[in-house]
Amino acid sequence: MITTIKKQPKNRILGPEDFTKIAQTMQEVFEAQPEMIAQTTQFIQRKRKFTASQWIQAAVVTYAKYPNASLENLAEQLYDSFGISISEQAISQRFQQPKTRNFHQKMLEMVLQHFLQIPPKVGKIAEVFRGIYVGDCTTLALPDDLHDTLPGCGNQYHQANASLKIFCRYELFSGNYRDIIFDAGKSSDQKLYQNARPLESGSLELLDLGFFSTKRFENLSRSGIYWISRVPSKTVLTYNGQESSLVDFLKTFPKKQRDVCIQLGADKVPCRLVAIRAPKDVVSKRIERLNKDAKRQNIKVSEERLWMTAWTVYVTNIPAEMVSVKGIYDLYGLRWQVELLFKHWKGEVWLDKSQGRTGERILCEIYLKLLCELVTTLIMNLSGGPLNGISRKKIHKKVREHLLRIPRVFALNDLGYLAKMLQRTHKEIAFIRKQKRRKKKTNAFQTLRNIRPKPLN
Repeated sequence: MITTIKKQPKNRILGPEDFTKIAQTMQEVFEAQPEMIAQTTQFIQRKRKFTASQWIQAAVVTYAKYPNASLENLAEQLYDSFGISISEQAISQRFQQPKTRNFHQKMLEMVLQHFLQIPPKVGKIAEVFRGIYVGDCTTLALPDDLHDTLPGCGNQYHQANASLKIFCRYELFSGNYRDIIFDAGKSSDQKLYQNARPLESGSLELLDLGFFSTKRFENLSRSGIYWISRVPSKTVLTYNGQESSLVDFLKTFPKKQRDVCIQLGADKVPCRLVAIRAPKDVVSKRIERLNKDAKRQNIKVSEERLWMTAWTVYVTNIPAEMVSVKGIYDLYGLRWQVELLFKHWKGEVWLDKSQGRTGERILCEIYLKLLCELVTTLIMNLSGGPLNGISRKKIHKKVREHLLRIPRVFALNDLGYLAKMLQRTHKEIAFIRKQKRRKKKTNAFQTLRNIRPKPLN
């Protein structure tokens, strides 16, 4: 059952205590926790040339400086930051050990637990939804030596004997990561979703067709969580007591758009169906893409799928009195932000590239690169999340410049100095010019500000 969200307090300006709190989190991430996790994963079993915290600090700085770093770069950083002389071969041997990969993965999970809730001011929408969560899966190809542990299945573009599938879900108000889950490439999207943490009542979840499930919709509605989803062409629904396919149902409505209450699937989940006729140029592009994919896969496009190109159809549990038809269309469009995140991971973080050739080394690097990215994002979110109207690419570059000073800052053992460094970073981000307001095609920041949902009384 959906519950009403009370009006959220307006965001206040960050004070010294906020930066001190984040500095304490940074200390946990880079000093206290690495030693504990290294013991439990047996990454360090006896006295070594370096400590676990020194290893993590050097690794984060290395990948902040060189996204596709070599082992030589990491060896140089250990020497520059701590005066530790270790050969490239010794680091390579470390990267071949499963306990090193386990240590990096546990560190990544620990950082996820430390993400702070600092929701920025995003207009009236924050008074209705407790958070907007977008999520999806991306797949990274791996060397064949991991075929037994992480088998891949490939897709229409390429085949992969081994691959890693990553489910990521994050919140658009604050930019905080909610889940990062790993599994074999052949695993289904819904299998990874089953391991995701539950959302708070009043949240809105936006996922693509790969997660379509009437059972999931029913569970979310029961927990007071809002959802919007696209609809497969062969879906069955019930309207006014009569059951029919989605295509047959739409054929009975000649209008440009429909907004009706239905029961979805065999489980008859009560929800709202929003159907909007697509413009002719959009229909042409959809048909062209369908035929292109069908030719590549050597299959025939069904009549249902061809007919559905004329419609954009959503199902949701958001009442019509809360969000209009256009609002539903605009809200679901925000799901594209997770695709842009994956593009950023592969383009700026170089998550799909490595100078290594073995599976263990590449997995170690994937976890380290994501760890560096989470720490970067933690500081970036001080500016107000991904939809604050400022170029995330520019903020990302600015924060990574400051990350290079981490070893020197921690060497001072001064929490106040670290807090001042974070405050200085925040001030420098504030000087970055905001993106120009688009007049024709609005960006996600403008879309989110323009949506005017109404709280239920």
